[in-house]
Amino acid sequence: MSPTQNETPTVIKALPTSTAKTLLVTVTNTPAIIIYTATPVPSQLLVSPSSHSIRESVYALAEQIGPRPAGSAAEKEAATYLQRRLEGFGYLVSQQEFSFPRFVDNGSQATYLPDNEVIVGNALTYSVSGIVSGEVRFVGIGRESEIVGVDLRGRIALFQRGELRFSDKVERAVRAGAIGVIIYNNRSGRLLGVLREPSTVPVLGISQEDGERLVQVLKSGSVSLRLSVSTETQTHTSQNVIARPADLAADYVLVGGHYDSVSIGPGANDNASGSAAVVELARVISSRPALRRSVAFALFGAEELGLIGSTYMASNLPFDRPPVAMLNFDMVGVGTGLSIGPGSEAGRPLSDIALRKALALGAPASRFDPGRGSDHAPFADLGLPTVMFYWQPDENHHTPADQAEQVDPEKALLTVRVALDTIIELLAFSGQRSASIQPSAFRVRTDAERLISLTA
Repeated sequence: MSPTQNETPTVIKALPTSTAKTLLVTVTNTPAIIIYTATPVPSQLLVSPSSHSIRESVYALAEQIGPRPAGSAAEKEAATYLQRRLEGFGYLVSQQEFSFPRFVDNGSQATYLPDNEVIVGNALTYSVSGIVSGEVRFVGIGRESEIVGVDLRGRIALFQRGELRFSDKVERAVRAGAIGVIIYNNRSGRLLGVLREPSTVPVLGISQEDGERLVQVLKSGSVSLRLSVSTETQTHTSQNVIARPADLAADYVLVGGHYDSVSIGPGANDNASGSAAVVELARVISSRPALRRSVAFALFGAEELGLIGSTYMASNLPFDRPPVAMLNFDMVGVGTGLSIGPGSEAGRPLSDIALRKALALGAPASRFDPGRGSDHAPFADLGLPTVMFYWQPDENHHTPADQAEQVDPEKALLTVRVALDTIIELLAFSGQRSASIQPSAFRVRTDAERLISLTA
């Protein structure tokens, strides 16, 4: 629900330091107004998690700033906003910059032959450029049973999205002799996706509507298309926003989530909601001396392109030693159930604690396997216990409809409460840290291994 014009500004107070600030944020139907003033904070102040504060962060990121694709000016603006919020709570905050190759689609489409009717599409990230023409063969989802017996030599393979990774569909088509691949969405709207590695044939994503129409036309006879994919790779810069107390303890927990979004929507749930949860935890923990020294925070850039920011931080930790655990927040404002899962076997005890805390708070929570689909993965690769918090389902994921008004701040608030209780219990056992987890032993996966395919 969108804030109304007559709401009273929320005052979010910082730790009592010489540089402490009071952050006043008013969010209305107009863009958020952000005012910073140097006001001291009473040392006895203890704040509780607030859905209003969470909503303010979501609206600032998704509505005031809008889409935040990796390497863009909007992503940089979001990083600056988040840095100021965290500094307002008394943390030492820095931006950890990194460069990355950014895939650019210069305009890709399919054209019916011979009448030249155009189907507008998007090249899948890491598709090779090329122009090919040929008959189209529909091979369903792309199961082996659907491809066996279909002659794809010199033809363009048409797939429906779902079940298999995009890269698996492309690989099977190429093995069968296809010269190009088209994948249509399994829900309304454009298809955006990432291949694990560069393809050897042009790969185009199209909407569900255009794909289903093409399937119907194929039922009436043969169809030929010209597939045109034009792509290039450019070098861009992004940044992680990292916050820590001045006296960070040796045994500390890292709380994180990504703040970038896809280009076609404002990314309110994915992942302004997760960013807001991280900021809210930072606000609450800043007022609790028993916890403040033991928690650091990170907002990651360039997640949507393959966990680039979190991977960079995992291999370039800005602290003297690694965290005892990492908590990841991705899409925590939309859905009917809170999914909690470990990034690896090392994280199972941690995820069990989180699930127990969630059920104790009355959350509709359940276990799930997050795989390598979010920013916990690079830290799990280091052997660290990790857990991901994720509400589902969200039909507006990666679409223009991922708007701030769709996000329920109460769901994010419940997630914050679960995480806070989990951190408290986790830190009580931090002395059991494994001596084998040392920075010198850290290894990260190669670029190809880090890439994810967005098939959900």
